[in-house]
Amino acid sequence: MITREVNTQQSIRGLNSSGITSANTPNNENVNWQGIQHISDDLWLLTGNYNQPATSGDQSPAAPNLRPVWATVLWNGGVIAPMIDNLQIGDYGEYHSVILINHQEIIIAGTHETVIYDHTSKDISSIDYSSVAGIGDKYNSAWLFNGKDSKSVMRYDDGSWSVETLPHQLPIEVETFGFDGVSIYLHGVDDNGAPKVMTFDTSAVGSIESGSGFINLAFIIISLIMLALMATNIVEKLRKEIA
Repeated sequence: MITREVNTQQSIRGLNSSGITSANTPNNENVNWQGIQHISDDLWLLTGNYNQPATSGDQSPAAPNLRPVWATVLWNGGVIAPMIDNLQIGDYGEYHSVILINHQEIIIAGTHETVIYDHTSKDISSIDYSSVAGIGDKYNSAWLFNGKDSKSVMRYDDGSWSVETLPHQLPIEVETFGFDGVSIYLHGVDDNGAPKVMTFDTSAVGSIESGSGFINLAFIIISLIMLALMATNIVEKLRKEIA
């Protein structure tokens, strides 16, 4: 857990099932940790912001440049302080979601960059795709949603990325999001400031909000129109024969 010590210094501590609290891990004063997530036995992942020290002519000390940062943390459940094993600093933006895929790959989604970390092989890769929301589903896939007016969603599945096209632009500024086992819910506000909820069916079966679902719906409508026209022609033909 992320703690604030008596000297106001931020640090990391562990709390085991027996209620024993570990010693604290001193934190680099330039890092503001914001989230921590359990990955596997003895392994956690931290995300936060790195307060880049002001340099002459580059920035104001009152408004330092913030860069995204993530790190893995090792802790065996004892009184010894957790150890930061691997710390990585991004270029800009922030990390908003951590998604574990197949208990091996970790997707660290950010507003300007997304990192894929394999905690077994220690391999690190990245993709050039910005997002405001990222969530995993029960099929071990990850979905990354871009901001308002975007018309696509990126999907990570079985080691590969694909871009799904939405039937219309995303009409809200996403603020929070969740997953109920089938659908992803995007909560936000529209242009008028009114709260809205958008749903995205990850199974893509019969979902109007998903690209595949929209195609299915269009196919059904077109088929019904064609059947109606055929029926009309048959009725007209019978009328002429009877007349």
